[in-house]
Amino acid sequence: MKKSKLQEKTKEIKSIAMSNKNLIIKLIREELKNKYLMYSLEKLGFDCSFYIINISDIILELAGCNKKHSHLHKMYHHQMEKILNKTDFKNIDKILDKYPEILFKILVK
Repeated sequence: MKKSKLQEKTKEIKSIAMSNKNLIIKLIREELKNKYLMYSLEKLGFDCSFYIINISDIILELAGCNKKHSHLHKMYHHQMEKILNKTDFKNIDKILDKYPEILFKILVK
């Protein structure tokens, strides 16, 4: 009985995420762009803590994750950091085109 409820809940979460797919991917792209800009400015010595937008909670909520899914929050932020570490000025457009959808797919697994 428990397993079927879990399967139903998983299906429901995936359904929610898929209905918001385009919006979630656009928001992930914007978060990557913003974080890359802020990290770049911080490397130059600027304090950007007041300018960072934190839309990851909104992204995760739209994907059907709530605070009970803290492992998904940690995983999302870890993946975001990995992507940002691969990013530089020369490949930012390629990263912004490729990785938001990949991150979305990881979220809805």
